[in-house]
Amino acid sequence: LGWGVSASRHDASYDYGLQARAIDPFDRTRLLASQRAIDIEVSGDKLGVYGSYRTRLGDALTIEAGARWDSYRYEHGQSYTRASPRFNAVYEIGERSELRAAWGVMHQPHSIDRLDVEDGETQFHQPESARHLVVGYALKLFDTMSLRVDAYRKDYSDLRPRYENEFTSVRVIAEAEADRIRLDASRARAQGIELSLRRDTREQWGGWFSYGYAQAEDFEDGAWRTRSWEQQHSVTIGVGRSGATWDVNLAAFYHSGAPSTPVSFQIVERDDGSSLLLLERGAANTTRLGHYLRFDLPASRNVFFESSALAY
Repeated sequence: LGWGVSASRHDASYDYGLQARAIDPFDRTRLLASQRAIDIEVSGDKLGVYGSYRTRLGDALTIEAGARWDSYRYEHGQSYTRASPRFNAVYEIGERSELRAAWGVMHQPHSIDRLDVEDGETQFHQPESARHLVVGYALKLFDTMSLRVDAYRKDYSDLRPRYENEFTSVRVIAEAEADRIRLDASRARAQGIELSLRRDTREQWGGWFSYGYAQAEDFEDGAWRTRSWEQQHSVTIGVGRSGATWDVNLAAFYHSGAPSTPVSFQIVERDDGSSLLLLERGAANTTRLGHYLRFDLPASRNVFFESSALAY
């Protein structure tokens, strides 16, 4: 049996100012102006009570049930209470394999230090909710090699508004750009499967391989929309050696292209006979960027002295 109580007080100060002008990408004759100034102080309290009970049923099955209750209070009388149950089970299949399952409801409050003042937000939102279901199988092939497969499903609700840049995620001042958009998804979902094979040894060469397939979507305006950070296929391969003096690893990372919003150009004839090149936007996240591939070769060496060590 395990239990606990947590309580905390949080305070934050925001002082944000923005003055920006950007050319409208869909009409380059129009200038978009942004001006914002926010100077506020906020505070909040969190109180949580949790408990769990773990027991073993027979020789092979271990189960754990638990729950927590949380209270979140902000200024001006804004408060929320949430209950979060969970259940875990592990079934041992012989000496080398086991089957795992987990279900739970989690709540993520709007943190005091995560107010999106850069996008004009000055009010806190209710806690986001997520219902998780995970099923996994682990097998120890040899003394130094293991295999694991996991399948998961996550359903999200009570989502807060989210801000993104529609055409590129790498911006110096993202909220000042003309392609900044607000997403008001009422719910979301993520599901997938992950497979990993690993060989761990000391003083010898080891390696690892992992593959993941994932789908992540928002429900907005009556339809499901691919989330901008979805990586549908991902692969990691690596080999390495860990020793007393040297640690060397070679790894390759791959994932399929991230979702993207298609754009096209159209030439519009003006009344005076001149022409204008306009940008047309397609449906959000209906196309994908190119594949991503990266190689890493990190190495480190340990030098030992009488009473200290140096790593570089």
